Amino acid sequence: MDQLHLYLQNVVDGKMPVNNEIIYDIQNIFNLSPSLKVDELVKALAVNMNDNMLVLYLSSIIRSILVLHNLINNKITNEEAEKKELEQLVDGKESGSKDKAAANGIAANGATDSGADTKKDKA
Repeated sequence: MDQLHLYLQNVVDGKMPVNNEIIYDIQNIFNLSPSLKVDELVKALAVNMNDNMLVLYLSSIIRSILVLHNLINNKITNEEAEKKELEQLVDGKESGSKDKAAANGIAANGATDSGADTKKDKA
């Protein structure tokens, strides 16, 4: 189209001579092009565009839903992993404190073994 415009502008300005064959071909191009002002064609193009936009909109919504689903699953997995780590830490501290208590001679009731020995000696 730009070349056609440039050629016709040069002919009007007198820079190029008129070539009737080229003018005839330009007329054929414009005569064979469809008329876009027909109401049925405008409506058909609008319906087609609306259908394409609907598909694009739905695909965007589905993609967003899938991303949110994966995000929620990831959060749940991370929370479960944190709970397991916390339970392991708590279990480790409890067993560690029981081991320390046994090593220091503290009985489960809070009395020391050495204190129990002195009571037996007194009796």
